[in-house]
Amino acid sequence: MRVLLDGTPLLGPRTGIGRYTAALAAELAALSDVDVRAVGFTARGHRELRSAVPPGVRAAGIPAPARALRAAWRRVPFPPVELLAGRGDVVHGTNFALPPSLRAGGVVTVHDLAFLDIPADAPDPGFAELVRRSAHRADVVCAPSEAVAAAVRERLRVPRERIAVTPLGVDPEWFTAEPPGPELRRLGLPDEYYVFIGASGPRKGLDVLLRAHGADLPPLVVAGPGAPTRARRVLRTGYLPEAELRSVVAGARALVLPSRDEGFGLPVLEALACGVPVVCSDLPALREVAGGLATFVPPGDPDALRAALREATGRAGSGDQSGRPGSPASSGSRTGGSGPSGTSESGAGTGRPSEKRGSGTSSPGGSPAHREPPGAGGMETGGPTENGPVHGDRTGASADSDGRAGSSGPGTGEGPDHRGRPGTSGTDRTGPGHSRPSATARSGTSAELPPGSAEDAAAARRAYAARFTWRRCAELTAAAYERAR
Repeated sequence: MRVLLDGTPLLGPRTGIGRYTAALAAELAALSDVDVRAVGFTARGHRELRSAVPPGVRAAGIPAPARALRAAWRRVPFPPVELLAGRGDVVHGTNFALPPSLRAGGVVTVHDLAFLDIPADAPDPGFAELVRRSAHRADVVCAPSEAVAAAVRERLRVPRERIAVTPLGVDPEWFTAEPPGPELRRLGLPDEYYVFIGASGPRKGLDVLLRAHGADLPPLVVAGPGAPTRARRVLRTGYLPEAELRSVVAGARALVLPSRDEGFGLPVLEALACGVPVVCSDLPALREVAGGLATFVPPGDPDALRAALREATGRAGSGDQSGRPGSPASSGSRTGGSGPSGTSESGAGTGRPSEKRGSGTSSPGGSPAHREPPGAGGMETGGPTENGPVHGDRTGASADSDGRAGSSGPGTGEGPDHRGRPGTSGTDRTGPGHSRPSATARSGTSAELPPGSAEDAAAARRAYAARFTWRRCAELTAAAYERAR
């Protein structure tokens, strides 16, 4: 099966959707029955695509201006992908926009629908119409989470049987990430800090975090777009290379993600893979991806967020390491904890062979398509069905504006990542992909569970995150291709 995959997000610095596209393409190429051709729908930077594609993936297509293509595809199904990149059995729009085709089946990934509620997140005024047309034209719409699947069904009017849930994965290097060493001294990191990954736009809620952050809390490190600066105990690093970002997250007291909307929340999963606690908004997407191993606060509420951060600081100061936010002993309003495999969280602490962290580099031997994180054992056979519940980023202006060192193309700009499941315990649905926090979540406090050591809590987080693999994402996506062809 020949797949023409939108490789435009591979160009330029890798944001969340660029990493999704790269990891998915690499894993698809490892499948024996899939021939992946990455197509760059852009004139600028088109020549760089050959060096940007993962091993086993071929670059294809001719240069074409991205803005002109987007404008045309919003109005008419022309030009078809075959005219730009040749024959294929399936065309996959990895970043919201599905190129029209003459004969190839169509699959499009819709990472979130934040742009419908926060117009500033859209890369251009016609973006919403482009996504609607793409979703209706597609044979299958891939969503990173059940929350996004529900939103696509309700707000874009796509039948549920045409939606496939394909949860994202975690790169293996996150499981062995080390806190910052002398090589990152140039960043000027404090000894103790919280970390935020993302852009300063409204969706990620950095404005709420800055209002919540006080002098009685550890300093804040912000990794994302913009020039490096330091002001009032807030250090902005700008974009960071992947290895440096992993190290910064691994050394944090907690990752804080006070988003107003998410479709998957990949930074949450990556922090858990480091064993780092998480404080995040009480959204269906984040409850779905965090599996109960986070402290949840209502979105847009700086007082609740401040209380949660103070509580985390107070616990650490009193020596109650088991109660750090995000650990099993302190998750606010836990969800019951099913990961992609649908298994219980009991025994989660056994998924990692050792608590000693490695070098932060990939394991010797084996391409990214064949490496699995420690503790990922049952993932190959125990994951979610392509349409069933799962226990998601976008290179649009909001989706992946995270701290990774974004590209643009049809349906792209730069943006963040998301995920969620509607109706999760502890929240009340108020609309597709949104929630009204429960009373427990509104308080910003956590339910105390039987205490355990900090090492046990970190091991539980890593073991849970290990259930999310790019291999499983590729398998579910390949199943969507079979339905579309």
